[in-house]
Amino acid sequence: MDLFSIIILLAIFAETSAVAIKTFTGKNGRSGRNPRRKVFVDTSILMDGRILSVAKAGFLGDEVLIPRSVVRELQLLADGSDSEKRARARYGLDVINELERVELADVKIYQDSTQRSKVDERLIELAKDNNGIIMTNDFNLVKVAATEHVDAITINDLAQGLRSEYLPGDKLNVK
Repeated sequence: MDLFSIIILLAIFAETSAVAIKTFTGKNGRSGRNPRRKVFVDTSILMDGRILSVAKAGFLGDEVLIPRSVVRELQLLADGSDSEKRARARYGLDVINELERVELADVKIYQDSTQRSKVDERLIELAKDNNGIIMTNDFNLVKVAATEHVDAITINDLAQGLRSEYLPGDKLNVK
């Protein structure tokens, strides 16, 4: 009877060890939990403002990084002479302040270098260097990022994906 108890205990130990190993390691022995991506935010997303609603709803599970160069670009636009761009840039700065206060989102200002390259080039460089992605509403930046093999996501694609396929009042033929 003692031998039978030892065999049962060893089988239980082996099974729980296997479950624990599967839980904490994925394929190739890496962590089973998906590592959080670094999402570098573009000026256009901040001036758009819909990212704030997405963050408040808890859908930003990744680490959202706003490069200092993006903040600088917003500041320059907010100080500019074009009244429409000035208003949108000020709104973008307000969005940054609100995003930092959202408890469900991990938003940080990223201290990038002070080099004078264009912000879009800097975002692509940051995403490449940090294995991150870019969040933008700039269609051309998405295309350039693709040529540089950098992933880019847009709020417009998210909104398009959430739209109903059919609207109330639409007529359908059902067979």
